[in-house]
Amino acid sequence: MRLVLLGGMLSGIGGAILFFALWLQSAEIYFASFVPLAIVILISIIDTFFKEKWKIGFVHPDDLLFGNIFSFLYVIAAILGGGYFFYLGKLTPWVGTTQADMAAAMFSYAVVIFVSFIFLWGLSQLGWILEIIQGKGREVTKETTARFILFALILGIIMNLVLAGFNAFYQTAGFVVSTWILGGAVAAIMVLLGLVLRGRYEELPT
Repeated sequence: MRLVLLGGMLSGIGGAILFFALWLQSAEIYFASFVPLAIVILISIIDTFFKEKWKIGFVHPDDLLFGNIFSFLYVIAAILGGGYFFYLGKLTPWVGTTQADMAAAMFSYAVVIFVSFIFLWGLSQLGWILEIIQGKGREVTKETTARFILFALILGIIMNLVLAGFNAFYQTAGFVVSTWILGGAVAAIMVLLGLVLRGRYEELPT
């Protein structure tokens, strides 16, 4: 059985466990969903970084793309699910915090992961920014450092504005509505990227 197929099956099983945990409001079932989650993440890491070293065989780009999308959505759902159980008062908060603090923290954790994806994926699509940072191949350390400082400042401001926007929405709409909005946005973007990129030509080894 291919690892990516096993990962997909476990994603489905784990997602079902997580759904029933939220439906039944059972913290015990929620913790049970961590087992397939850990395996799914491990499989994604192996398929992405160690497929040649560990000789697990060829992984089709589409399989890898959707496998990692499932992993990403699974982690976001698990984090927001934890926040929901804190919101319900079914999980013990950390020392010095309240249930509301932990629910807000879990929401922020999910937002940070989402923002980091936007940052990294956007950066990978903006090759011209890297050329600007590197001075178009010129070995000018001071100029390159100056460009990098400014670029990091701009990106930092953008990322903080996104995070501040989500936090402001959280304070206004509350945990439940904010969670549905964030989860829906993440799922929509992941699915859209999967559908768009799936049709692109990838040169496969013969």
